[in-house]
Amino acid sequence: MSAMPLTIKLTNGKRLPCYTTMGALRRFKRLTGQDPATCAFDDTDTTLTFLYCMTSAACSAEGVPLDMTEEEFADRLTPQAVADYFAAMNAETQPKKKTAPTAPRL
Repeated sequence: MSAMPLTIKLTNGKRLPCYTTMGALRRFKRLTGQDPATCAFDDTDTTLTFLYCMTSAACSAEGVPLDMTEEEFADRLTPQAVADYFAAMNAETQPKKKTAPTAPRL
C-alpha cells in the first residue's frame, strides 16, 4: 500500500478509500470464485466487482462506512472515474525515475 492510500471518486463527489488488501482478495474470490491473481479482468463486470471488493475492504480497514450494495456502488461510478483510478494506481506502481544529481552552481 502506498503512503497515501488511493481513493475512488463517486458521482456525488465523495471519495472512498480503494486499494488492495488481503480482505479485498478474499471478498473477490468468495463473490466470483476466481482467484484475483489469475483473473484476466477483461470485462466491465469483473473489474467493477474487484473495485467494489477493494473499496469495501479499504473502508472496513479505515472505519469508513460503505452503506451501498455492489450495484449501488457501480451506479455511482462513471467510466472516467474508473479510468482515473486505474491511471493513479498504475502511476503508483511504476518505478520512480532517478535523476542524476546536478552539480552545485558556483
